Amino acid sequence: MGGITDIPDRPELPQGLAESDARYRRLVDQAPVGVYAIRDGRVSFANQRMAAIFGRTVGEILALPSPLPLVHPDDRERVALGLAELGEGREATLRLGFRGLHASGRELRIEVHGGIVHTESGAELAGVLLDVTEPARAEELAHGIMRMEAIGRLAAGAAHDFNNILAVIRITAQMMQQDVEDAGVDPEDLQQILTAVDRGIGLSDQLLELGRDRHQGAESVAADVIVRDLAPLLRGALRPGVLLEIDLHCDGVRVAIDEAGLERIVRNLVVNAGGTKGDQRRVCLATRRAPRPSDPDGAASWLCVEVSDDGPAIPPDLRDRIFEPFSTTKGERGSGLELANVWAVARTFGGVVTVESGPDRGSTFRVFLPTTG
Repeated sequence: MGGITDIPDRPELPQGLAESDARYRRLVDQAPVGVYAIRDGRVSFANQRMAAIFGRTVGEILALPSPLPLVHPDDRERVALGLAELGEGREATLRLGFRGLHASGRELRIEVHGGIVHTESGAELAGVLLDVTEPARAEELAHGIMRMEAIGRLAAGAAHDFNNILAVIRITAQMMQQDVEDAGVDPEDLQQILTAVDRGIGLSDQLLELGRDRHQGAESVAADVIVRDLAPLLRGALRPGVLLEIDLHCDGVRVAIDEAGLERIVRNLVVNAGGTKGDQRRVCLATRRAPRPSDPDGAASWLCVEVSDDGPAIPPDLRDRIFEPFSTTKGERGSGLELANVWAVARTFGGVVTVESGPDRGSTFRVFLPTTG
């Protein structure tokens, strides 16, 4: 369907003007940006590019009762206010950034520019509409990466000092253990101190991992072989009653990462999945070939390590911070460092981490890593 609808009772144009009008309409319809007009609260014109941005036909857009169904519900009030201010003359031009909705339900980032145009048939708002989804996401990702790298460096620096303190505590406790009677302390108390120190050392090791540069250690490892070797350890790390299902489909596929890095990714994902609250009974670990997340239609040239659980959904207020250190939904049972380490290791080797979570379907974490063969 074209970007222009017939106008009833439109007077016939002389041949020269008609050709010029048709050429103008073709140019507008093929423009690389969305072009729109709004009259009496409805979209009265939309070119093909605007329709493509929202995953609709031009006819579907023109049939809408207003432009607001194209806007994310949380932004509709603000967009309606901007349109009203322009229509009432309080603003001379329109420039708005908002979240739009693709026909598939996917969220878009949209910018619109426009102004009031006076024609013989009345005034209407006309302008251009830009899809800035990918640039906006790239900027958000860049800011997120810089923030995470800064947190990792800070955490690693603190972990060095923390380790020194723990070393002094451990040595002192061990010396007291050698002569418990002279020390005048309960042996069980000493053992609790040593147990706490060991836990603290484990946490500091995870913090150090956040700031580690592992590029020099990159190898080419067989992913499924490593996962199979880890299986007994992974099952032992889960709570009693939680079943670990393993579904591997990447025999012979090698990835550009060191063995310790891949082990850390898999172990932390499984431990994180197995520690969710509620009546969780299953954790599934799978590998498969997949396209890069930013190129879903591309070749399946990456390895995807997928870990899913049947626990409760991640709270919406935590989802944007789930990979930050000490963000956890597990209370005292979680260190809040497992997913931060997954993100840090995957990022080091050029990988990408994604998460999906929702009510009644648990959470699924996917780590995409480039393959070497």
